Amino acid sequence: MSSPQSSPPPTVPHTSFDPSTLPRYPLPFTPPISPIQVATLITTVSFLPGLTSLLHTLIPFLPSSSPSVLIFHTINPLPPSFLTNPFITSHCTLLQIPPLSSPQNPQNWCYSKLHLFSPHHYPPGTENVLYIDADCILLLSPFPYLQDLITSSEYTGFAASPDIFPPDRFNAGLMLFKLNENIGNCILQNIDNLGTYDNGDTGYLNRYLPNYYKHLNRLPFKFNCQRVLSWLTSEDGGSGYWRELENDGIVVLHMSSTPKPWDEGARKGEIELKWWEVYTHGKNLRRVSASSYDHVCVRQSTHSTSP
Repeated sequence: MSSPQSSPPPTVPHTSFDPSTLPRYPLPFTPPISPIQVATLITTVSFLPGLTSLLHTLIPFLPSSSPSVLIFHTINPLPPSFLTNPFITSHCTLLQIPPLSSPQNPQNWCYSKLHLFSPHHYPPGTENVLYIDADCILLLSPFPYLQDLITSSEYTGFAASPDIFPPDRFNAGLMLFKLNENIGNCILQNIDNLGTYDNGDTGYLNRYLPNYYKHLNRLPFKFNCQRVLSWLTSEDGGSGYWRELENDGIVVLHMSSTPKPWDEGARKGEIELKWWEVYTHGKNLRRVSASSYDHVCVRQSTHSTSP
């Protein structure tokens, strides 16, 4: 299993902080020179069930021209059974990165996600990256819509779906972005300057990328459909909100918030049972060879993913 060449990021001299001078999207439009590189991240072994379910639903949808899924991780060592699994070795590339914790919570390594904006972590020629959290599963393919987006003159270099709290921010569980060395460096270097409203990476990235709706591409909510919406509406008799999303065609189902479906004692509502169905099906298939998996994996849907 090969790994991309990685080298330390360049050192940028420290200057007095002025938020208005930060390099930010939108970037000048240039046609893409490579397929979309898909990436995800795990920072604890406890997320391996989520990761395997994500891969089980993601890999069948990958365009034939897409490179292997790049799995960033901060775990040392990874379990041998994971490293030698033919399902992983055939479809994925592993890259260990330095753990990076939230300044507000030193025990939370969620800021490790910020490394993904650094171009030097990726294979040469990589331009556009689709990042998906490891607690997501795909129900429909996002790639036809996203590939049309990155070739459009309206693509500014960053796109994400709206968050639930508040409604004028994006959620960092799924992001499409164009690699840029200056932006990658500044995202890592301004952690102490910008802060975060949610003690995590979503709050920080929204501080770095302000005026989301005004300047950046907005993906439909169904591309990062958070189960929290169902929790908040169904218990008050508002299940129609979630049903409307299902009728629209959920593309990515995000098991946001805690506990995760695989955690001991976690609630097992309709959405959690959907995750367990995927996990159980995938667990059986991952015991067979990678070539066999390609022919019997989750069904491909023909539903449209247009917004």
